[in-house]
Amino acid sequence: MSYVTYLNLTNIPLVVLLDEKVLIKELQPYQFISYKKIPDSYHHIEVIEKKPEPKPEKVPVKHAVKHKLQSAVKSAIKPKDEPPIPPNKPFTVTLCSKKINIRPDASYSFIVCETSKDKSSYKCLFNEEKPISFIDKSCAIRIGNFVNSIQTVNFIEKPNPKHAKKGEKPKTSNAEEIKILPTTLTDYMILDPTLLYFIEISPTNGKKLKIQLPKLKPYRTYCFYIIYNPQKKKYELLENIERTSYTSNHIEKIEKPQSPDLPVIPKNIKLPNTVSLPKKFPKLKKK
Repeated sequence: MSYVTYLNLTNIPLVVLLDEKVLIKELQPYQFISYKKIPDSYHHIEVIEKKPEPKPEKVPVKHAVKHKLQSAVKSAIKPKDEPPIPPNKPFTVTLCSKKINIRPDASYSFIVCETSKDKSSYKCLFNEEKPISFIDKSCAIRIGNFVNSIQTVNFIEKPNPKHAKKGEKPKTSNAEEIKILPTTLTDYMILDPTLLYFIEISPTNGKKLKIQLPKLKPYRTYCFYIIYNPQKKKYELLENIERTSYTSNHIEKIEKPQSPDLPVIPKNIKLPNTVSLPKKFPKLKKK
């Protein structure tokens, strides 16, 4: 059994279908659905728009009774051979769909977003979360760009003044430009949780914006999505702690080398913890 998390990066509510069955009844804009179980096999995921249900019309009591009598008379007069009239179904349009192959004991992220060329069309992204081995209490992140108006993305690393030692010279910050196209994700980056990290974006309007990453914890894998929230009218970072942070054996142990002066004891030989002594000691003869 594997797991999938679902993310809606559009401005409309969605419905997610798995193999023609409703899996998620409603996925609101910029909403995460936590990891759901999915069988290990081939599947077809379909996404449609969630339309509001029509409100029932209020009919006066007299007209309602009259309508019931008329429908009862029509059903009595109606011939038996005539086929029944099918109920009216709301017309739904598939926004996007994807065929996926689920491996055993894996975790994935399913993202619905606008295409980079046309805001009126949508596409699905399906990414597998990879387990990473960590050394020395490090962590890993990857960044996704889901804003078409961003020109450049810079990743800035700064020292944390809380972890600075007395008398130590202040370290300089490092900035690196990340090449990331819209609707794509970067590779995993191994980071030091004791440092501070920022993402600096340059939209087409020319105003640079710096967003600080939240506090990172050791041995965890994060994914940060750069989005523009039209309701709040600002750029934001959506954070997801990937499931591999809790399931995989991702902590790598480093064995300390033995000193060359000490003798090397083979692993197969078991040494006793105590020395066995005789229960009775022989009596000493007097001279």
